[in-house]
Amino acid sequence: MPVSIDQDRLTFFKQQFEERLCNDKKPSVSFESVVAEERRMKVDLINEVQGILEIEKDATCVGEQFYTAVMENVESVFYVSIPKIRDLEHSDTANYNRLTRIYGDALLSSQKESEVFRYTYEEIQKFHYDRIANAPGRADMIHLLFAALICKPDSKTIIGNVTFFGDVTEFFLGTRLLTAKDSNVEYSFEQLNGIVATLYDEMTNAWGWNPQDNIDVQCSLWREFKENSDSYTNYSQG
Repeated sequence: MPVSIDQDRLTFFKQQFEERLCNDKKPSVSFESVVAEERRMKVDLINEVQGILEIEKDATCVGEQFYTAVMENVESVFYVSIPKIRDLEHSDTANYNRLTRIYGDALLSSQKESEVFRYTYEEIQKFHYDRIANAPGRADMIHLLFAALICKPDSKTIIGNVTFFGDVTEFFLGTRLLTAKDSNVEYSFEQLNGIVATLYDEMTNAWGWNPQDNIDVQCSLWREFKENSDSYTNYSQG
């Protein structure tokens, strides 16, 4: 569900985006090419994982095949340490299976997305605090969780890392969510998805950008908060 966002913040985001990534107030050709490439990566990943889910029902196998699909379809630059999962596979089979099962359980779960996120987030936290040798970093494991969630049928979430999501929530809501100290991650997850839903509505009904889906919204957010982060930080602090 959409969330209430201060109109001045929505206007500021719209102005920044139009100044940097639009021609005549429409997304530029260069931006659309970036969206097309990111769409290809995400759609390929989603299709591959949903194909896995149609066949495989064992959580550990699903999680392992999901991880392989991410490595094959998504540029690894977005995940600093997830290649270390292969190191874990060779050095600690039990914890490798434990980690892949965490993602497999998330993908196979029939609970609503926010509940799946909360439960899986808690399992990732436990794994992280066990300080397992050769394990990927906490942030990368959470990044993988978002990659798993976008692969679930009818998903409304977007993919990204915790720093990016912290920047987005801090700007639009005035509060930095999904931090390491976040005590209500299910609520924070719903708020993040609410921002995306609100932006989708604004882009479609008020701004005339006509995004196809949340992938377009995510690309808009990613490009802006990656390449123009100082403007949003200064706005939030001002």
